[in-house]
Amino acid sequence: EFGVDYIFDHSDTWAVSRPWLQEFRALYEREGGLPLRLSVFADLRDVTPPTIADMRAVGVDTVEVGIESGDEGVLAENRKFMHRDDIIARVTALTNAGIKVEASYVLGILGETRDSVRETLDLSRDLRDRTGRVRNYFNIIFPLPGTLIWERLLQDPEMKEKYGHDYVFDIEQLRKDYLVRHCDLGFDAYDFLMEERKNILAENGLPVMDYAR
Repeated sequence: EFGVDYIFDHSDTWAVSRPWLQEFRALYEREGGLPLRLSVFADLRDVTPPTIADMRAVGVDTVEVGIESGDEGVLAENRKFMHRDDIIARVTALTNAGIKVEASYVLGILGETRDSVRETLDLSRDLRDRTGRVRNYFNIIFPLPGTLIWERLLQDPEMKEKYGHDYVFDIEQLRKDYLVRHCDLGFDAYDFLMEERKNILAENGLPVMDYAR
């Protein structure tokens, strides 16, 4: 009736509740389905053969997943406990089911080093080249109030005095202050990450777009 042929729903993780997904699938099939496709977000830790089958059955053709880093130590420090092999297996399972994957990475999260950046870039290339159905996106961390990274930043009295009273600040300087204190990337951490991101985005044929993460 309205000419809609594609829906993007990246507002929440689709695979977190299998009972909800099964209920939605049953309703979808009972009503005869929809003449459109879906792009959704899912936490990779919730992606299993049953949830993949359910998503495929309701018309999902693309899943965005937040991989964040290719370094297991960095992932653990940021409370995202996944092994590299498990990441590869779950992304591959999605693509083997005919679902495209949009993989997002965040450079500069807690504990980042130049070696861990290299691990992340290598993983992104592996996933892209392994399946041919993975598109990689990259951003540089931006400490947001209410996050673990913001909490760690404000444990430093100097940073609490500088940023702890209101939300009016220089975004570029905030990133630089965070990176030099909570990553091991050298004195030029910000410039290093900007250059690495520019190069990997160009390698993936993507423009540089900034957003808060």
